[in-house]
Amino acid sequence: MKIMILSYAAGLTEILSGKLKEFGLIAERVDYNKPIMTQITDADVLVNGLGKLNKPIIDACPKLKLIHQVGTGVDNIDIGYCTLKSIYVANIPHVNNVSVAEHTLFLMIYLAKNMKSAGEGIMKRRVFNVLGSELYGKNLTIIGLGATGVEVAKRAKAFGMYITAVTKHPDSKKGRIDKNNNNNNRWNYLQFYKYNTRSRISIRFTY
Repeated sequence: MKIMILSYAAGLTEILSGKLKEFGLIAERVDYNKPIMTQITDADVLVNGLGKLNKPIIDACPKLKLIHQVGTGVDNIDIGYCTLKSIYVANIPHVNNVSVAEHTLFLMIYLAKNMKSAGEGIMKRRVFNVLGSELYGKNLTIIGLGATGVEVAKRAKAFGMYITAVTKHPDSKKGRIDKNNNNNNRWNYLQFYKYNTRSRISIRFTY
């Protein structure tokens, strides 16, 4: 079985090869300095990163049985055509929820503290005229309260922010938040709005 990796992700080839070695399998990463089509033509499995796997690429792999996406989203894969070709498509649900949430908070802090204006002064411990502001007490609206949105809300709440979430299915979120948050007192007041309607469901937690 030939497994080809279409990703620049650091350490992915080494980690995956180490796991596959236990089953007597080997994974190779494509050489992006050479034509890709000729390297994947006899692949049984494609491990995809950010690349777009469309009909021409899929047709170039007549032996292809599985496309495995590194991460959650599979919008860069032509799933409909894979279904017609009886090719399985797999992903890794929730693998980067926490990572994305942490990066979101990092960017919020970066902007709030006006870090761009600090320039090289931070390294010299001489920062002038960089006032910025606090996240504490600010209002945060999260569009789409999925698994990542919940993680963002949990961390934003720790900064003392007021959170409003917009979601298509507000009725289903109460149990979901309870599942992700055993300690409900971390949530003060959370509102759920339905798309394209005027109805609003508010859920109050003890703070």
